[in-house]
Amino acid sequence: MSPVVIGLGMVLIWGGAIVMFIMAFTTKSAQQVLAERIHRELEREEVELLVKEEAKEMQKPLLQRILSPILSALGNKLQRKGAAHTHSGIDEMLEAAGHPLGMNAGSFFGLRILVTLGFGGVGLLAIPILSPLAVNILGPTFGSLVAPMLLGLTIISIPIGFILPKMLLRRTINKRRRQMGRAMADTVDLITLSLESGVAFDGAVGYAVNNTKGPLSEELARVLAEVSAGKSQSDAFRDMAIRAKMPELSLLVAAIDMAMRLGVNLASSLRAQATELRERRSSHAREQAAKLPVKMIFPLVFCIFPALFIVILGPAAIQLKEVSDAGMF
Repeated sequence: MSPVVIGLGMVLIWGGAIVMFIMAFTTKSAQQVLAERIHRELEREEVELLVKEEAKEMQKPLLQRILSPILSALGNKLQRKGAAHTHSGIDEMLEAAGHPLGMNAGSFFGLRILVTLGFGGVGLLAIPILSPLAVNILGPTFGSLVAPMLLGLTIISIPIGFILPKMLLRRTINKRRRQMGRAMADTVDLITLSLESGVAFDGAVGYAVNNTKGPLSEELARVLAEVSAGKSQSDAFRDMAIRAKMPELSLLVAAIDMAMRLGVNLASSLRAQATELRERRSSHAREQAAKLPVKMIFPLVFCIFPALFIVILGPAAIQLKEVSDAGMF
């Protein structure tokens, strides 16, 4: 073999080695490429999640978006400074109410403080504004009594302002429970019909969620989300019953759990539960109707009867007065 061919081969081999050496240091490994792809996917998912969260946040009412950060900051700051949250069941009450305005225990405590300060501030501002007006209108004798009355009302309104949010929260809970009670029978019927048509239980619950609205639909949607996240069905439904604290819902969850454990036909069990729920609703309606005569006594005595007496006896009283003035008696 000629020296030229040998030299050319050596040059090619040396050049190839140099190229491979350069590529080894400049080309990314498969592991690095995979890590970069995973990092890009995670960034893309984070961006999509942020966009969804922002869109969800923008769908909330303007008042909620403004008040929620203020109330949370106020409540958390006061709690850190030693104003302990004395109501340990506020979290459970907010769960039962469906977290109105997206509040937690801290923001609810901030709301109570804000309402209390608002009631007291309005009362204190009203004293110097209304007292001079009352003196000018009623005179010094009666006008001087307005300031002490306003001060007393302000003192009374301060604890009322602290209690009022909790009263409204209880009212929200009761309203939500009534709505759930009215919707239970129809929702159970939808789930039963879906089960009888061959749909799985999760799909039947999802069909009921998609075709109904209200608090019960929201609770069932939360149950499905928890099951998708890895929680067992029995635990998810049991937690829903604990949140709602409704006897009817607790019995329904117990029936579903028992049917799944024993292998009983779930559709027939739910059909029986729907019938019982309708009977309970009819019985409650009859009970409320039976209470109406007693409840109507107070409006009749204090509102309707006085107006009737004025209309019926008023002309007679005027005629008697005219006759007595004429000296006929």
